[in-house]
Amino acid sequence: MKQGIVRVWFVLGVNMLWLISSCATQSMESEIEQILNEYSATSSHGQRIAHLTTLSESQLWALLVDASEGHHYDRGLAIAVQLLEFQPENDSIYHEMGYFLTQKNRINPAIAMFQKAIYLNKENHAAHYNLGEIYLSQRKLSQAQAMLKQAHLIEPEEHLYAIQLAKLYVMQHYYEVALVLYLDIITQIESGKIALHAVSQAEYVMFVDVYYDTALVYLHGKDDATQADVYLKKYEALMPDDDDARVLRLQIEQRLTGGKE
Repeated sequence: MKQGIVRVWFVLGVNMLWLISSCATQSMESEIEQILNEYSATSSHGQRIAHLTTLSESQLWALLVDASEGHHYDRGLAIAVQLLEFQPENDSIYHEMGYFLTQKNRINPAIAMFQKAIYLNKENHAAHYNLGEIYLSQRKLSQAQAMLKQAHLIEPEEHLYAIQLAKLYVMQHYYEVALVLYLDIITQIESGKIALHAVSQAEYVMFVDVYYDTALVYLHGKDDATQADVYLKKYEALMPDDDDARVLRLQIEQRLTGGKE
């Protein structure tokens, strides 16, 4: 009797999972279809691009790059839709559409585009990452973790993925795994594998912030003011006169002195 009950619940559970998956797929395809119609060659967006339907595949790709670099998101979406006429199963096109839609703050169709890109290519690390960032902004931490972790596994040399995943682990209070990622980045900086003098200003700030975040984790996550002091000093040397660092410095000094002035 018990085995029969278990079997019934197992079958019901499988059917329920199939139903949920089916509904999610239908929702994704519905969102995509709406965008394809909204940005078709006959739409107002498509008609603004001269000779859109007569352009070659290579011409469309060149225009897509220009639209992305110029932040012309409606134009980019219309070009991407036309590109799908040549490559209907190209995950990169769906990823680009997801990016454009994210920039337009049209989050639901952006999610659908990233999901489609992943469906077409499980190795599309950028789609995993961008979908993870959306889930993170929505405070869907477990879903964000799944996406960011997969992006990092697919492309471990992409430092942005590792840093964002570490930040998420801190939010979830998974301090040990966050430190593993942070300390690996610091090791690469200090060994010269990551050359701070050769990166962009934005990348410089991203990498240097790892020292500050590591100090935070040691102080508030590990209750280790001594190690926090070590990494904050390194941050202060690279980023002097930082207001956040001053606040953290006071907190560390109070902890080291037992709260004494």
